[in-house]
Amino acid sequence: MIEKKQFEAKTKDEALKQALDYFKTDIDNLIIDEEYISGKLFKSSKCILRVISYNDIVNYLRKYFKDLSEKAKIPMQHEIRFQDDVIQVMIISPEYNQNLIGKNGKTLDSIQSIIRQTLLVQTGIPIKVNVDVSNYKQRKITRLENEVRKIAKDVIKTQEDIALDPMNSYQRRIIHTMIQNMEHVTTESIGEGSERHIVIKYVA
Repeated sequence: MIEKKQFEAKTKDEALKQALDYFKTDIDNLIIDEEYISGKLFKSSKCILRVISYNDIVNYLRKYFKDLSEKAKIPMQHEIRFQDDVIQVMIISPEYNQNLIGKNGKTLDSIQSIIRQTLLVQTGIPIKVNVDVSNYKQRKITRLENEVRKIAKDVIKTQEDIALDPMNSYQRRIIHTMIQNMEHVTTESIGEGSERHIVIKYVA
């Protein structure tokens, strides 16, 4: 089970001190969801912190993947770390990597979605989780960055806009960030739903 504790005080600092004293750790090891309440029912505003220990999340996910490995009969190793407010999960299963990734990463996306929803049900807090299999996502991002860099150079050379294939919000965000650091090009997201894509545009 994942323990979620709630702390209330007049200020965030006071509520945070309660949380740190209770969990006996520093703030980097906690996942915190905060809310401020004020109004006629209260003489003054107050801060409410819903707090979860990172260690509880790690232990929960370790058991989750152990059970998944046994039920699916797929031997796998996993590494879990907390970085920049995101739970990073790396799965390694040499014989079954492709099965866990699926066509165009769809199985991997499904695993990630299930874990996010499971943690939301367990905690009531939306927790950011990134699941990868043997660095599949990172290799894909590197290829994407190289391709976009070439396309951007073509846009600068021809001064003609180029529309990219539809992609998910995470990939679009990476491209937007990349292009921000380049001169004479900019980006615009166009379309809705699964057809949403980026157009790389020339700017003088």
